[in-house]
Amino acid sequence: MKLYNLEGKLLKSIQTKSGNIPLDIAVTKSGEPIYTDLNERTVNIVKDIKIQEVIRLFGWKPYNVCCTSLGDLLVTMVSDDEKQAKVFRFTANSIEKNFDICVSDYGASVVMVVNKAGKLRFRYTRHPSTTMGPFKPVGITTDSQSHILIADYNNNCIHILDKDGHFLRYIDNCDLYTPLALYVDIIDNLFVSEFHTHTVKKIKYMLEI
Repeated sequence: MKLYNLEGKLLKSIQTKSGNIPLDIAVTKSGEPIYTDLNERTVNIVKDIKIQEVIRLFGWKPYNVCCTSLGDLLVTMVSDDEKQAKVFRFTANSIEKNFDICVSDYGASVVMVVNKAGKLRFRYTRHPSTTMGPFKPVGITTDSQSHILIADYNNNCIHILDKDGHFLRYIDNCDLYTPLALYVDIIDNLFVSEFHTHTVKKIKYMLEI
């Protein structure tokens, strides 16, 4: 795992505990890297250059990880037989909890949002009037106004929804190409990583509603 500044200068490099490739990576509110190790079935955190295991799964493999504003972890996992997939939310002491969760499903071409009881709130499959190709959502994030931003890998754009799943607008004028992962900082700057160009773009977007 490598840390770069916005000028592209390498600041730090960290070797994973097992030597395996980290499948996904996130950063906690206090700035500590956290990553998933698929082969070891663990979620690990880096504290003062030391790596600590925070979650170990049995019968499931961890894929993606997200740190919430409350400091909890959202972990996407797939069963060993690859017939089931789910998202768990863990507190600092690894107790499973249920809160509102937004998930993008690339294979099913849908974004789903469930409430704190685990009940479906809405599904989004793209704006009905669009003439774009198949909707292929990958990275997903939210901003300070509770908007949901979705990277559409196939159509090279970002979809923006309100908190109830209503389409607001696209971000499609920034020369995006295969957008993959998204992140919004505390002042609503959007960072987009592109798969094929190996670049990260910073976008200042303004919603006109």
